[in-house]
Amino acid sequence: MSEANQLWVIVDDIPDRRRRYRIRDRLRFAGTVIRPGVVEIVTTPTRMERLLRDISGLLGPDDNLRIYRICENCRQVTTIFGPGELSAQTCTRFWIASESCRIISLI
Repeated sequence: MSEANQLWVIVDDIPDRRRRYRIRDRLRFAGTVIRPGVVEIVTTPTRMERLLRDISGLLGPDDNLRIYRICENCRQVTTIFGPGELSAQTCTRFWIASESCRIISLI
């Protein structure tokens, strides 16, 4: 049985320019850039875990990366001001972390 795709929002605060570019390149390939430092990714939990393992090896001691899983209930009550929509495309390229609405932080 295949896993269902879920929506994830990843926010970064990475002071080192070189590390920031390396991490953001991986995130940009995996999802949709909303603004610098904020990416929406639609993928399965297994693929998200792989992406996070890959990225965690690049993080430095001063870096902050936050991953938010947006459950279906949360998606339904999300309000967006301005142009754009929540990412909803089916993505089979990439990679998740939790079954509940909670924040996962890699610092």
